[in-house]
Amino acid sequence: MRNKTQAITRQGENMPTNVNIVTIAGSLTRDPEVRNVGSDNVVCNFGLAINKKYKGKEETVFCDVECWQRTAELCGQYLTRGRNCLIEGELAFSQWEKDGQKRSKLFIKAQRVHFIGGMDSNSKPDLQQGSVSNAMSQNDKAGEPITDDEQLPPF
Repeated sequence: MRNKTQAITRQGENMPTNVNIVTIAGSLTRDPEVRNVGSDNVVCNFGLAINKKYKGKEETVFCDVECWQRTAELCGQYLTRGRNCLIEGELAFSQWEKDGQKRSKLFIKAQRVHFIGGMDSNSKPDLQQGSVSNAMSQNDKAGEPITDDEQLPPF
């Protein structure tokens, strides 16, 4: 009979050792910043606060989120500070040099963004609950982007 440690080790031998999957939900700490990069790329950056309550204490973790293309456009259009969302993506690492100092940042590169909850009457139009991803919805024709005058697919 094997002990528990041997069973866990044996099962772990067949598991992949490099997995980069992140699923996180929280509230936006600032309005999304959308900008064009080059001629055909759009990027959106925003901050997310994740609150955890335990034993009467509250802890908040802050992280930066980056998304691209149509996902970036829709996040910039429909998300605002304080809005809740769920992010599916991967961890990414960036390094650069500023004023002679080396800098680095760990952030989440979003592949899907799920809008959670409604918006107040002073905010942008409400999508109710929905999600956007870099992969276009099945309602799109042959991967064509959704234009402004087309209705968003139901969520």
